[in-house]
Amino acid sequence: MEADLTNARFLRNQADYDCYPMSLQSWEDDARALAAAAAKFLNSCENFALTNGYI
Repeated sequence: MEADLTNARFLRNQADYDCYPMSLQSWEDDARALAAAAAKFLNSCENFALTNGYI
């Protein structure tokens, strides 16, 4: 999970500062991978909040 977040941060920085994406397919691949990682992260956050009585 931590590697997914690090990769997402790297891709965000790359989008901000580099000529990115090089191709539409590259962008689509990254976007699909990030969407999957985001869903896992959200699920983990929700489980943590429920387990610890935050919601």
